Amino acid sequence: MIPYLLILLLPLAWLQTVREHASGRLVSLLVPLLLVTFIGLRYEVGGDWHAYVSMYDRAARFSFRDAIAVSDPGYMFLNVVAARLNAGLGLVNLICAVLFVSGLTLFCHRLPFPALALLISVPVLIVISALGFTRQAAALGLLLGANRLFEEKRSWFALLLVGVAVSVHWSGGFFLPLVLLLWSRRELTIPMTFVLGALGAAIVLIAEANVAQVADYIEKSGIAHGAAFRLALSVAACALYLSRGEFGLDARQRNVMRYMIAMTFSCLLLLPVFPTISDRIGLYLVPAQMIGLTGFVASFAQDPKARQASIVCIVAVYVIFYLVWMLNSPAFAGWWVPYDNYLLR
Repeated sequence: MIPYLLILLLPLAWLQTVREHASGRLVSLLVPLLLVTFIGLRYEVGGDWHAYVSMYDRAARFSFRDAIAVSDPGYMFLNVVAARLNAGLGLVNLICAVLFVSGLTLFCHRLPFPALALLISVPVLIVISALGFTRQAAALGLLLGANRLFEEKRSWFALLLVGVAVSVHWSGGFFLPLVLLLWSRRELTIPMTFVLGALGAAIVLIAEANVAQVADYIEKSGIAHGAAFRLALSVAACALYLSRGEFGLDARQRNVMRYMIAMTFSCLLLLPVFPTISDRIGLYLVPAQMIGLTGFVASFAQDPKARQASIVCIVAVYVIFYLVWMLNSPAFAGWWVPYDNYLLR
């Protein structure tokens, strides 16, 4: 369990050095490199590891056309390339880790407190998603990168990344209605934003209904251990964000955040019936926690004591959540430990 505690030190170290320009810049450059190594070079770690080994084996044995049809075509394409190069599953994981970490890093740097945003992402996005669900993490990284490109008004390239994300994992389809919000420069009404949020949830459910994995997801609902609490964190972050009057966001960003809020409540409604499915969708909503909580802290710009107290409280909540999950989750005990890495073999 020690490697998982050490990975938590990365954002904490960044938080401590953020006021020192030179050392803070060095840490901010080292963090992505260490994360790619930790995630991309892991060995036999994560809930879906054996499923990915099976996909790679079929990519190595099947023709290109048959291999692409095994699962999400974008992800299977990476497997086919790795198999043809005889590079192993490690190359696939490494590429997916680069995609995930790149998008996450770009997203964090757009927020008021990048180090705090990264710490918020550690339990769910980095440890649960990136180590456990490679395809979904890679898709999320691409979507976060697309968000940055939309902000820079490079819309066509952003759309390309969205398309690639959906090809890497079908659940990226929840982002499709969000494209309309990112393209729009006008602030949409709250009811219309919630309608789009419901549409996003419907797209994911329709896709799920046509994926052969659905039975396996429902049977393995134990993977969603703690899903209710993880969604509760998103609800709390959204509530704090709204309590400060959508502080510091332009119309486009407010559209995105409202969509995230709508999706959060959609996941809460799905949770009793489809715990694992709603939990997987909920992974995409962690950026709402990052936006909401860093914005909440930033709203105390004129009150340094309140700002510091809010940072301490947020750090404490996420560290406690992380520790409790590691100590009590059957999934963590069964699939995440012991941690192993190709560099250690």
